[in-house]
Order: sequence, then structure tokens, then C-alpha cells
Amino acid sequence: MRSGPHLMRRQSLGGGPQRKEPIVCMRPDLSGSRRSPDLPGSRRSPDLSEDTWKEPHPSPIQQRFLNRCVLHKLCVIFCLSFVYATVGLTVNSTRENPGERLQVEAEPRVLWSPRVQGEGCTVQGEGCEVQGEGCKVQGEGCTVLVLVHSAPGNAVQRRVVRETWGSVRSFVDRGRVVSVRVVFVVGNPVEGGVDGVEESLESERQRFHDIVRGDFQDTYRNLSVKSILGLKWATQVHPDALLVVKADDDVIVDVPSFWNHLRRSFSGDLVDLDGTLFCSVHLGAKPQRFGKWKVTESEYPGSEYPPYCAGLAYALTTNSARKLLERRTRTRGSVPSLWIDDVYVTGVLAEEAGFRHFRLNLRYALGLGEGARACERPPCPFLVVHVSQGDMVAASGVVKVVWQNMMASRIEESSRER
Repeated sequence: MRSGPHLMRRQSLGGGPQRKEPIVCMRPDLSGSRRSPDLPGSRRSPDLSEDTWKEPHPSPIQQRFLNRCVLHKLCVIFCLSFVYATVGLTVNSTRENPGERLQVEAEPRVLWSPRVQGEGCTVQGEGCEVQGEGCKVQGEGCTVLVLVHSAPGNAVQRRVVRETWGSVRSFVDRGRVVSVRVVFVVGNPVEGGVDGVEESLESERQRFHDIVRGDFQDTYRNLSVKSILGLKWATQVHPDALLVVKADDDVIVDVPSFWNHLRRSFSGDLVDLDGTLFCSVHLGAKPQRFGKWKVTESEYPGSEYPPYCAGLAYALTTNSARKLLERRTRTRGSVPSLWIDDVYVTGVLAEEAGFRHFRLNLRYALGLGEGARACERPPCPFLVVHVSQGDMVAASGVVKVVWQNMMASRIEESSRER
């Protein structure tokens, strides 16, 4: 004898023996086919007639039970998703990678340094000391030294910088020639990364002679190592430079306008500005305990960071850089060593050294679009325009236009001062 739901329901409708059907929680089928049990708002399949298919209306008790089943499933899915996301972030943040071990306490060693001129000249790796009688570092005597932090694989970003704002070698200020030197600070490529990075980096080194390479894995966890290495190289190889500018490779920095703005803001010479950081200042920022920028309580037990500079670009005198390095040496072991370089160098160390911050927040554009609109016609109000890594590659043409507009604005402003 045939059995099944059709026969069972016909018997119940024909007065035969009543059979109580079990209540079953089922996922609603959204394809329009038969559903059991029927849910509010559902439609019966159009190929079935009332004679062959009769769906009983669920009782209030059954409906409440079905609603509870649906809610229970949703709650379980939500809880599992939340636990998975939280555990995943924690594991990813704390998982130790050989290339991401914290090395802030270690002394960074220089592997590559731009060439030096003179017989018998050598560049020592440890501390990057230039030795040899009559040695002359190429570019020595520069007034402004720019340290561009870059990742080994960011060849396109470095090319855009060289073709735009990094192409400035000198400018005239009140009848005085101000020389500029731009170098890129990188670490070692991460093992297992993109192929060809080492060869590309070596090619750039031989062609442009503008790469300072440190002996450390170039990862987020070693950002402070890169900053310390750059400052050490600047103070030892270019001790006579008046101003050191640190910048990322995804920004536009109008170095001549930066210099002119500081000169107009202070009546004295830049040498008198020791102990001051010029930047977009962050106030009241709190440590993040989870995620990409996670800092554990053992790394920084405080609930709030000291004032610090936005890492995309800031400036300080060479003497100030030297004082930060001295403070790092004196406070090693007693002051938290953070891997986030802008917080560590321009916040923690600066606070220990008694530095002050000169706010230039209104002179920073936080996006390429904002910079392009504001600098379309002179005067351009920005000294620094944050572009982002993606736009440096995909919108390099726009970056060049913005830089040209910034230059035109500066030239027009200089002609007015005359």
C-alpha cells in the first residue's frame, strides 16, 4: 500500500483515523516549491492543485514553536560568527611570524647606504659611520634631508615620488640656495613574498643611489626599527642638515613650501627650533587592544597615548633627531618600546625628551580628492597631501597634476613676496 504525506492527509480529511503529525523545524524554501510547515507569507507551488495538496494552517502553539526555532538558529549563527571573528583577530594579532618579531630594542644595522665619493671611503654598517680621509658623502651639505619610508616591493610608489615632489633638488629662499636630498628607507623583503623584489631593489639602488636599506624584515611590527635606523643615518651621515623630514611613500610633500611656512611662522633661524616637532598632531588617542594596530597592555599599559605626529609626514631639526636618539638610549628598559613608529618616536620618546608639537593639522589633506580640489587654483592651502598606496599606483596621473598645481601655487606666492 502507498504511504506518504499525500495519503496521510487524505485520510485525515476523509474522516479516517486521525494521525498527529510531528512538528518539525525546517528551513524555508524560497524557490516557490512545497513547504512544510507553511510559513506566513509563503506561496504554494503553482503546479499543485487544491485537490492534490492541502496544507493545514499551523496552530498558534505550532507557530510560536516555529518562531522560536528560527530565532534560536539566528542566535546560534550570530554567536558563532562573533566568536569566530574575535578569535580570528586575536590569533592573527598575536601569531608570531619570524618576520614580525618585535625588534625595537635591537640596534638596526645598515646594509645599503647611498654611495660615497673619495678614495678609501667605507660605510660602516653598524651605526652607518663614514670613514676614510677626504671622504665626501654624495649630497653632503644638504639643508633639508627627506627620509621616505617605503616597502621593498613599492617600486611604483618610489617612481612616482621621484617624478614629482622627490625631484626637488634645491630652491631659493631669500636669496639663499636651499639644497634638498631625498632617500628611501627600506628593510629586507619578507621571505615567501612577491618574486623579483630583491632584483628590482638592486636595480633601483644602482640606478638612483637613493636607497638606505636596513638589516631587518620590513613589516608593520618593525616600523619603529625603520624610524630609528633612518634617524641614525640622518644624524651621522648628514649631521649638518638643518631640517629632517620623514614621509611615507604614499604622500605628496611640498618641501619648499614646508620650509617657507616654518620660516614665516618663526622669526628666528630653524636652528632655534630644537625640541619641536612640526606635523599634524593627534591628541587623546587610545591604544587599540585588538586588530591591525593592536598594542598589548604589557607593551603600553597606559590608557591614552601622549600627543604624537601623524606618521604620514613630519619634520624636525637634525639636533632634535639626535636628542630623540639619545633619549632612547637613556630610557631603554624603563620606557615602553612600541612598534608603532609615530606613537613611539614622536609621542613616547618626544614626551620623555620634553619636546613640543607645532600643529599643522589644517595644512594636511587627508585624501587625494581633497588635495586635488583645493589645489586646483592657487593658493594651495596644503603642505602635505595623503594619497594612499592604491592611488599612488592607479591614479599616478592625478598625483602629478596635484603636484604641478602645488608648484604653480608656490611660484605665484614667491612672486608676490618679491
